[in-house]
Amino acid sequence: IPTEMSNCQYLWAIDVSNTNVSGQLVDNINALPSSLSTIRMSGLSFVGRLPSAIASFPDLGALDLSGNMISGPLPTEIGSLNKLYSLKLDRNQITGLPTEIGYLDQLYWLDLDENHIAGSLPSEVGDLTALPSFPVREQKQL
Repeated sequence: IPTEMSNCQYLWAIDVSNTNVSGQLVDNINALPSSLSTIRMSGLSFVGRLPSAIASFPDLGALDLSGNMISGPLPTEIGSLNKLYSLKLDRNQITGLPTEIGYLDQLYWLDLDENHIAGSLPSEVGDLTALPSFPVREQKQL
């Protein structure tokens, strides 16, 4: 994604799913304007961790990074996205959730299927009272 995209201050949604965009996720996230309320980048070849810069999108309501190669635990900064209602991270290599996940009280869609989450989930997941279901099936072994 060209770095000039960050100048598009009135852009509220981006969907580059299933295109030829690839590379380090951090580079592509940093190229986006902070005005975004919807980011859809599924089915790409993004590698690396979800960067802490995800917190620079204060109006973000929907984040879809499913079907990439995102690895490691989610950053604690994910908890600052207090408008987030949909988080789709299925089919990645995510290994864990921070306790700050419990701050996302608007979240009603959370998909973590087919990742590498091992061990117990943080008890703060119980604070996500808007969630009607919580799919975390088919966790792959590291």
